[in-house]
Amino acid sequence: MIEYVEDLNVLETLQMKAKKKMDEVVGRLKERGVNAKGFVKIGSVVPAISMEARCPSIEILDRAYCERVDAIVIPSKGKHAKRIVTIGSTALNVVRRSNVPVLVVKYDAPFCT
Repeated sequence: MIEYVEDLNVLETLQMKAKKKMDEVVGRLKERGVNAKGFVKIGSVVPAISMEARCPSIEILDRAYCERVDAIVIPSKGKHAKRIVTIGSTALNVVRRSNVPVLVVKYDAPFCT
């Protein structure tokens, strides 16, 4: 038997931390004259809603199109395999389908292990 426990406080805390970090990065870019916007979105953890949700890469690309962005910066927790850096499926799909340049930034967050 598998028990599913949903702790919305954890998601809310993660979203607040991500928003704070995003605001810091956007602020630094704006100080340097870059017209930047940051978006943080956490998807549903409820399986029924998740199945109806859109693919994250499509959400990112649609937002980029609507906002008429010049470039997309997307994080990816890449793994090193014999000097080849791999990226996650969302970042890879954004890179493959984007009509604007995409910068993939490698990160290593302790909660993503």
